[in-house]
Amino acid sequence: MMQVYFLSVLFNAAAGLILITGERSNDTLLSNKSFRLVTGICTLVTGFLKLFIIAQPDIIILGDLLPAVAGLAGGANILIDYYREYTTVEISLSAFFHKLFITGRKYVGIICIIISVLHFLFPRLSIL
Repeated sequence: MMQVYFLSVLFNAAAGLILITGERSNDTLLSNKSFRLVTGICTLVTGFLKLFIIAQPDIIILGDLLPAVAGLAGGANILIDYYREYTTVEISLSAFFHKLFITGRKYVGIICIIISVLHFLFPRLSIL
């Protein structure tokens, strides 16, 4: 379905920009808390939908695996960051998830943007 394909490209790129810029952004849109929350939720939901809805009828499981994983990781990263900012309760994450969601958020953002661009340019590729 092409609508979910478009949303996947759009939200993966937006999540990547949010994760790369962080709070340092002077742009009011990327540093807006509500925009970050809505983008995180929409990216997570679209990533989940991409697991089941593919752009072109091809291999069902591998059809859009990388955009789905990028959407899930980017959306979860934004939502965990939002939760950590507004709560006093500490989150205890394992070493892998701490490295993925807290110290490596810029790398997740770069990967989200790269996968978004590749998914836009090559929609029929089997794994993209």
